[in-house]
Amino acid sequence: MLSSLLIKNNAFIDSVGTILDDTQLKILNKNKKTRIGKITFKSPRIYDSYGKKFFQTGDLGFTKNKNLYFVGREKDIIKSSGIFVYPKLIENKLNSLTFVRSCAVIGIENKYYGELIIAVLLLNKKVNIDYFYKYSLRNLSKDQRPHLFLIEKDFPKNKQEKIVKSTLKKQIIKKYKSTFEKFDVSI
Repeated sequence: MLSSLLIKNNAFIDSVGTILDDTQLKILNKNKKTRIGKITFKSPRIYDSYGKKFFQTGDLGFTKNKNLYFVGREKDIIKSSGIFVYPKLIENKLNSLTFVRSCAVIGIENKYYGELIIAVLLLNKKVNIDYFYKYSLRNLSKDQRPHLFLIEKDFPKNKQEKIVKSTLKKQIIKKYKSTFEKFDVSI
C-alpha cells in the first residue's frame, strides 16, 4: 500500500513503497531540515559488481516509517537564492490543475539568483498567465515559486515518452533569450 506525505498546502508526494527486507538503503548527505538526500542501496537483487558496495541511483529522497519517498533526480535540482529547489514538488502541484496537460520545471543560470526557476507548461485550454503567478503565491512556498511561467505547445521527449529537460532547457534559452536578459541571465 502506498502512503503519502504532506509537503506544503496539500501537495502530496507518494511513497514509492516499503524497503525490501533483503535491501540495505542509505540516504547520503541528508539535509538536516528536510531529511532529503542521495538514495543509495545494496541488494542481492542487483548485478554482482555492485553487491559489495552501495549503488548510487542519482535519485533524491528520504525515508519515513520504512517507506521510501522519491523527490526527483539529482541532476534536475535547481539552486536558487542559495536554496535547493526540487522541481518534482513544483511539477506535482502544477500538474494537479485540470487545465495543465503537463509541466516541466527547469533552472536557467542567472547572476543574481544562481538559477531562475522556470515553469514550462502545456495547457489543455487557454489560461491567462497571471493565474499561475497568483496560484503559486497561494500554493507554493516562497522558495518554490517560479520566476517565470512559459506556455509551450510540446516538450522534447525520449523513446520512453519522458521529457528531456536538457533539450528543453536549450530550446527555452534560445527562444526566450531576450526575456532572460531582463533578468540578467548568464547564457
